[in-house]
Amino acid sequence: MGKELNFSNLLTLIRLFLAPFIMYLIFQDRSIIAMSLLLIAWLTDVGDGYLARMFNLATEFGKHFDRLVDKILIGFVFFAILIKYDYTYWIWATLALVICFVIIY
Repeated sequence: MGKELNFSNLLTLIRLFLAPFIMYLIFQDRSIIAMSLLLIAWLTDVGDGYLARMFNLATEFGKHFDRLVDKILIGFVFFAILIKYDYTYWIWATLALVICFVIIY
């Protein structure tokens, strides 16, 4: 795994570790901090892709790992919002559409 763990993949790993913290903060009604961490997660997503392309750090592992972490992060946030706020059927329908899109993507 030596070459696979480069700086770009490290940013993706950071995003993976942010997911449960964001979910916890949503449950604790710390919306501003949760949104701030979500912004940081988004910046690491943009940054890892940029670095991988700019400095030729792209790996096959990184391509798959990045997509998996994106799905995990989206899932954690949606799950937390659905459980916390107990929305009606239209939110569940939206979640189903997003999940379908994420799986296809």
